[in-house]
Amino acid sequence: MLSDDETETGENAQQKKIFLEMVRYYEEGQMWECAIELLEEMLPRLRVKMDLLNVSKCHESLSTLYRKLAQEDRLLPEYFRVGYYGRGFPSNVRGKEFVFQGQPLERLQDFIERIQSKFPYSELLKSTEPPGPEITNSDGQYIQIFSVKPVQDAK
Repeated sequence: MLSDDETETGENAQQKKIFLEMVRYYEEGQMWECAIELLEEMLPRLRVKMDLLNVSKCHESLSTLYRKLAQEDRLLPEYFRVGYYGRGFPSNVRGKEFVFQGQPLERLQDFIERIQSKFPYSELLKSTEPPGPEITNSDGQYIQIFSVKPVQDAK
């Protein structure tokens, strides 16, 4: 991994530190493609600064990540869309929808049980259609959960 030079200060040092932390988290989560993208974004900046030691370390990290992509099996997680409807929910989630990454090997029913354990009085909506005002304006808690597939951004 790249050197996190403690003597470096300023905005560039902070940005580099955040990048390194993001790369580390992506690696731990086996999201190697995202780590590669960040490292490739960092390379031109290192070259401009003539930080050749870290250019070399960046290439080593990229090599390791590409090798992992080619050789290691990983369990790709499922993704789930969760909508929280009804005035019974706290304001930070009420009326909002989120996409969650499931845990390895977690399937829809397991995920539903996990989410409903956090909101034991919630009722599961079976439809994928947006709920009407009788649901959204009610005093209850209604959760809508279904699987979604990730789509790669077209860049």
